[in-house]
Amino acid sequence: MPEHVVISGGGIAGTTAALALRTAGIPVTVLESRPARHGEGSVVRLNPNGMDALRAVGAHQPIISESFPLVRTERVSPDGERIGYALAADPASERGLPRVLHWAVLSRLLREQAIERGATFRHGSTVVDADDGQAVLDSGERVEGDLLVGADGVHSMVRDRIDPNAPKPERIGTRTVYGFAARPNCEPPPPEILRAQLGAKAFFAATRENRSGGCFWFTSLPAPERGESGDVERLRAELLELYADDGGFAATIVANSDSILSFDDHALPSLPRWHDGRMIVIGDALQWLLPPPSRVPRWRWRTGWNSRAACAICPPPKR
Repeated sequence: MPEHVVISGGGIAGTTAALALRTAGIPVTVLESRPARHGEGSVVRLNPNGMDALRAVGAHQPIISESFPLVRTERVSPDGERIGYALAADPASERGLPRVLHWAVLSRLLREQAIERGATFRHGSTVVDADDGQAVLDSGERVEGDLLVGADGVHSMVRDRIDPNAPKPERIGTRTVYGFAARPNCEPPPPEILRAQLGAKAFFAATRENRSGGCFWFTSLPAPERGESGDVERLRAELLELYADDGGFAATIVANSDSILSFDDHALPSLPRWHDGRMIVIGDALQWLLPPPSRVPRWRWRTGWNSRAACAICPPPKR
């Protein structure tokens, strides 16, 4: 059993890994470049497999308390006519329904529990290199451990150090755009429903945040060139043009959104080498797969996978 584990990346996968390690009694240090309360991220859907992983380390209850269940998804035309629907999960299952919440809230809840169990988080620590299980910071400092866990995202540096010839994530020609409208100025779907309006040029999927009444939403757009952007007004103008002729709720919600984020979609279907003697990658650094293109709207299932991968590093002790 390792005496000290260093994790590069304090996102969902890295923080869940810290929880699992501390549950097993292993000291852990998490290195994260962003401040603790950076507020970044978008809406997250935690599927039953993700909740199973959190239950395995006793971290599920705060998540349930600050999220809302998703019962079904609907597809509607711009004039509101329902085209079809599907249940989000088996409502009779003991595993429960998917849970929905903001990425920043999920990150905070997991981090707070990890710290309560003794994990150390070093924010403002940018890892620039890895060498034989050691993390090298941009300051030149080396943070030593018996194992280095790369939870450093789809463009993982740790993955490249494990195998310099590893496959690179490939842009797949689309980008996902997320947003939140605290006051959408229209009646969004109820919290238990994810409703996708199928417009002439793009779909628009939305649900209501159960506490504030605000509206989470997302869409997927073609992106033949790199399209990530934090320019809210440019993104707003682009989306309003797409939805201008549709009617329905999409344009109104976009016009009243407080935050809009755009991320290029990548694929990393396989990774021949994901560990060596003292380094391992998890989460998005390990495998990034988008849902089948036949599913509209596309919804990222990433959190369930991240949590499972993180807990696989160190399963909780048998009771």
